[in-house]
Amino acid sequence: MDHQPADEFSRSFASQQSLLGDLGPAAILAIAQTASDITLVLNADGTVIDVAYRDRDLSRYRPESWVGRLFAETVTLESLEKVEALLADAARNSRTRARQVNHPAPGFPDLPVSYALLSFPDQKVHLALGSDLRGVAQMQQRLVAAQIEMERDYRRLRDAEARYRVLFQAEDEGLVALDGTSLRIIDANEAAGRLFGRPVAKLIGMSSVQLLAASEPAELAATLADVRARGVSEQIVVDAADGIGALTLSIIPFRLAGAVELLIRIKPSGSPLAGEAYGKDFFSGLPDGHVVTDRQGVVLEANPAFLDLIRVLSPERVVGKSLDNWLGVTGVDVQIILSNLREHRVVSRFQTILRDGFGGRHDVELSAGQIDEAGGTFGFSIREVAAAAADVVRTAGEGGLPYQVEQFADLVGRVPLKDLVRDTSDIIEKMCIESALRLTGNNRASAAEMLGLSRQSLYIKLRRYNLADFTGEE
Repeated sequence: MDHQPADEFSRSFASQQSLLGDLGPAAILAIAQTASDITLVLNADGTVIDVAYRDRDLSRYRPESWVGRLFAETVTLESLEKVEALLADAARNSRTRARQVNHPAPGFPDLPVSYALLSFPDQKVHLALGSDLRGVAQMQQRLVAAQIEMERDYRRLRDAEARYRVLFQAEDEGLVALDGTSLRIIDANEAAGRLFGRPVAKLIGMSSVQLLAASEPAELAATLADVRARGVSEQIVVDAADGIGALTLSIIPFRLAGAVELLIRIKPSGSPLAGEAYGKDFFSGLPDGHVVTDRQGVVLEANPAFLDLIRVLSPERVVGKSLDNWLGVTGVDVQIILSNLREHRVVSRFQTILRDGFGGRHDVELSAGQIDEAGGTFGFSIREVAAAAADVVRTAGEGGLPYQVEQFADLVGRVPLKDLVRDTSDIIEKMCIESALRLTGNNRASAAEMLGLSRQSLYIKLRRYNLADFTGEE
């Protein structure tokens, strides 16, 4: 960076002849060293006669090695023209303008120095007064790096905004974003504009209460304020203005720049969700059993594959009944699954038993998850697995307690103790009977004697646990 001073001082000394007239060369050099960071003494052809510097850190550039060399030989290639201009200017004027040149140093960044040359009457030497510009260069580098980082952040912000716009406008449901304090619309998508019959630009700035609530606007305003304060999503139904009718609003609070704003998903009350028209056909055509239940495990919908697994002809015989009529070694299995769904929203690869309408049993593996945001419905995916791959009811001697028994602790406080004890007792009793039959080679009389039961009691329990056809073989 070149610094270009004025050709003349704004005010010079009035008594130049009498002031400091007795100063010798030593005093002049001392003044020069004090006024600059690095001082060079040059002869008329630009050869460095001597050098002085103040900062010890400059020693790594070895300025003393410049002595005896041409000034032009101590600078980088792009600085040669500046050195030539300085020397030419010094031959004509007693003081030159300052120019920045760079001194190279192996293993270090170039040393930037701003030099101005002083010449004296009747003297064949020049003084090069240099100012160390490393601090300025570092500041410039930091400024450039900060500018590059700002541009990079701005580009990322623009890319994120573009993705947000694409997703926001591609949504089939109406979406509006509200200022959490004023409850005015600050953004809306095209689907919302079509729903209300207005351009999006007209929706922005409107009061959401005025737009959405034809009746009881104060109640809607109170609900929005409550959602904002609690930070919990909520779904409500309102009677919209302009004769649009009932609307279902899913209100989602989110924090942005230290403030809470609200995102509202809007759809006509009772209308299907996007994709639901073809979703049912897809659901019906899946090869694995799929069931939708409410929070209590009551079946709301089941596909044909599930009906085939439980040997039931029509879904009417399933809908409205509890899933534990068919799923699980005992009713506790379904309670375990539901409790985990309520708490964790998902259950993965849970192995259990599916009982059909004719007393048969199938080893199955299921995964389940929460369907809606409010957690009111659960979806189950059930597939039959080979008995050798997943035998759920191995005896304690052959593999420990079943997976379901290990999870009984999760049900403490949710299921009465007497139910837990009863179901645990049933499982253990069944395992003991199976073990006795295996040990006796399926000899029912010997098994009854081993268990301390009468033969009649054993037969009753075999029927109770669907073991009448049990062979005792693996």
